[in-house]
Parts: sequence; structure tokens; C-alpha cells
Amino acid sequence: MKLIVEQETYVDKDGTEYISVEVDGRSHYGDYPTWLAMIDWAAAAFGPEADRWHVSNKRFWFRDKQDAEWFLLRWS
Repeated sequence: MKLIVEQETYVDKDGTEYISVEVDGRSHYGDYPTWLAMIDWAAAAFGPEADRWHVSNKRFWFRDKQDAEWFLLRWS
């Protein structure tokens, strides 16, 4: 799977910025087992989805740049 790091960030209602990592440029359903493995790995590495990271559609959002970099190192 191809990973794309976007320069734009998402700011939640509390003002926290998240860095976006897009998985491929297409829908994640093309490789669903890998998509699930990515989610499982992120949960094991960064804790439950919510505070430090979250996933939506074909994107992973990380609060900390270092977490996004670890994710990229693991899956690229």
C-alpha cells in the first residue's frame, strides 16, 4: 500500500492539531486485511483510538508528528 503524508492538518473542537497519513490514493477496501492490520498495529503502538490518533475512511490522523513518522516507517 502506498502512504501519502499530507501537509494539511485537522484541528478538532478542542484546538488539537492532527497530521494526516493517507493510505493509498484509493479506497482502503482494496486491501482490507492490511487496513485492519494497520489499525491493530496503531492501537498496540499508540494505545486505544481517540486521544493520540484516530482513523477515518482512508486516513490515519496523528496528534504527534513522531507517531505519524513511526507509522510511516512501519507501513512504507
